[in-house]
Amino acid sequence: MTTTTHTNVPPRLLDEHDWRVYLEGYRAGIDRGRELEREDLATFQREAMRVVHGLASRPARDAARDAEIAAERERRWSR
Repeated sequence: MTTTTHTNVPPRLLDEHDWRVYLEGYRAGIDRGRELEREDLATFQREAMRVVHGLASRPARDAARDAEIAAERERRWSR
């Protein structure tokens, strides 16, 4: 372990082997985080596709019936 009197340089706390082990673990954590991010994005995309396909398979709305409902709502709330 080496120390220095220069105030801007911290003392070396890990020897070279320990530093390599630390960096390998750090990099493995970053890689695992990226892997989990990809899995999450894939899950979100699958769910979005399920919703879109579900909405696309619904029958078309009846415009005339929608207009009747809107007119009834307008009459009810305009009193």
